[in-house]
Amino acid sequence: FSQPASQSPSVRAPSAMQRDADRAVTSAVLSRISTRAFLRDRPVPRELIEEVLEIARRAPSGGNCQPWHLYVTAGSARDTLVAALRQPGALPSTDPAEYKVYPDDGAAPPAYAARRRKVAYDMWALMGVDRKDAA
Repeated sequence: FSQPASQSPSVRAPSAMQRDADRAVTSAVLSRISTRAFLRDRPVPRELIEEVLEIARRAPSGGNCQPWHLYVTAGSARDTLVAALRQPGALPSTDPAEYKVYPDDGAAPPAYAARRRKVAYDMWALMGVDRKDAA
């Protein structure tokens, strides 16, 4: 390691595209906010909801299990849902965690386990790895 990394032939300076991507990630992290006050009487435009969902669907999940279900409501359906959720005991406890990222063998909900297996099999197929290869 006598040679500085900047002079090493195996280490390249980041490309302009990589620097832009790094700046974009840094900007996103630094501009992140947590909002705990909401404009309850102002509906969210449908276009904004669609944009957020389009971006969110690309978010990674631990263990490729994608453990979410989305429901978007508006109008009287939303009002009914909000009223129901405000009732005592309407929401399940979140302690302890609802699920493990890597559940014990046989303990994963079937839908998550099947989805995780399919993603793994598809990934191995794209890499040309036989599903039965135990190496």
